Amino acid sequence: MCGYGGIGRRSGFKIHRWQHHGSSSLPIRTILFFSFLLFSVITNAQFINLPNPGFYWTKKSLDKKIQKFITKNKINPSNLSFAIESKNPIESFSINHNAEKYFTPASLNKIVIALAALDEWGIKKKFTSSLLKKKSSNIIKNQLNGSLYFNGGGDPAFVSESMWNLVRIFSHSNIITIKGDLVIFKKFFKYNIKKDNKRPRGDRAYEALISPSSFNWNSLSLKVRASSAGRKANIIIDPYKTKFLKIRNNIQSVAGKRSNIHIKRLIKNKKNILILSGVIGTKSKDFIAYKNISNPELWLGSYLRIFLKKQGISIKGKIKIKNFNNTDLYKYKKIAEVKSKPLPLLISDMLKFSNNYITDMLSSQFSNYNLRIKKTFQKIGRGDQSIYFFNPSGLSRKNKLKASTILKLLKYIKNHKYSPELLSAFSLAGVDGTLKSYNFVKPNQSIRGKTGLLNAVVAFSGFVKAGKKEELLVTWIFNGKAKDTLKALSWRRKFLKLLLNK
Repeated sequence: MCGYGGIGRRSGFKIHRWQHHGSSSLPIRTILFFSFLLFSVITNAQFINLPNPGFYWTKKSLDKKIQKFITKNKINPSNLSFAIESKNPIESFSINHNAEKYFTPASLNKIVIALAALDEWGIKKKFTSSLLKKKSSNIIKNQLNGSLYFNGGGDPAFVSESMWNLVRIFSHSNIITIKGDLVIFKKFFKYNIKKDNKRPRGDRAYEALISPSSFNWNSLSLKVRASSAGRKANIIIDPYKTKFLKIRNNIQSVAGKRSNIHIKRLIKNKKNILILSGVIGTKSKDFIAYKNISNPELWLGSYLRIFLKKQGISIKGKIKIKNFNNTDLYKYKKIAEVKSKPLPLLISDMLKFSNNYITDMLSSQFSNYNLRIKKTFQKIGRGDQSIYFFNPSGLSRKNKLKASTILKLLKYIKNHKYSPELLSAFSLAGVDGTLKSYNFVKPNQSIRGKTGLLNAVVAFSGFVKAGKKEELLVTWIFNGKAKDTLKALSWRRKFLKLLLNK
């Protein structure tokens, strides 16, 4: 006799009661198990990422939104250039507007310099600054019977911390007295972006002179703080006051929050004179200004002497400048040295904060500046555009680039052997650099890029992660009228926000 029980026994399978009685209802735990399995498959499947409205950008949806954005903000289309390339699992597309026309890119030029610097030196490059003495100079009872020499290595970020470290290492030599002078070697770059023997166009920090022997970006930080009403304001120089710098303080402290401060710089007998005038309220915040200096070597020497003194090391002689051209380094002995940050970190400072000084310092030390720039453009098939690359930091309005060319540079970065170092050097929206205030980025989104700004020029180029699996390569440049600069800054912010909100 054969029944369900027999079949179950012969086949080795146990027949459930619901099968035996012909029921169509599954146990609750079985339903839950299969439901969980189905949910897991669906949430991880690629096919769920269909280009439904609002999930991924399509060329039509993004183009429509951009055109609406241009119309709503009353932007003259001829003043705008952009190139966008989208990559997602469903569709890749590009949208361009005036992308093959030449526009002034401002600081987007620094992207080219970052690539050129890494191709020139690689990621291990560091710049060395050192203190020397002549081999013929003896050290007797903690005294150096000769002069102390500073040999600058072109470190773009030789700042107070670097100098302190150099002096600390020098102190290990047990020299506490230098009978001779403090001599700063004066060198010249082969390719001068700004001529060292000329004054800068202005006294603003971003116009600072460059030199292989530099300190604190050849600029000073000045802070004005109110005292009691009716008295002169307090002036704080970072890191210290120096004989190289003279301050004429005519700023009066007044009651309330009113502040109106003017700073004028004069150069007399190789010294920098700052004339300060105006008023500052007792309830107002500190006023901070940054000014460049006129003589990098004297500027460095004056602070090096102070730093040595604070370490208990005195110099009997004067601060002198020596032309390095005919100097035979074999006649000198190195006593102390410090190395700069690795090149990728210098590039990060350059890109995140749009530092013109670092840009010019790096560019001036290329073995062949013009050839290096040309090779960088040749690698993306745009070698002819190097002839429009006049100023590396982007300050010149003669600089011209196409949005499509800059987009090709972004694609080159993505496939570069040092891609991680380059990508991490860009500003990250809501986190650091010039994009720190762009704090509208949602989870699974990011904006990583380089900004540009001149009067009548506003730009952006970088990588916009619009979703977990969607990335946009974006270059956006506005060249218009000076009166529209502030509007264009707002437009740039709105445009990037638009790319994240489908």
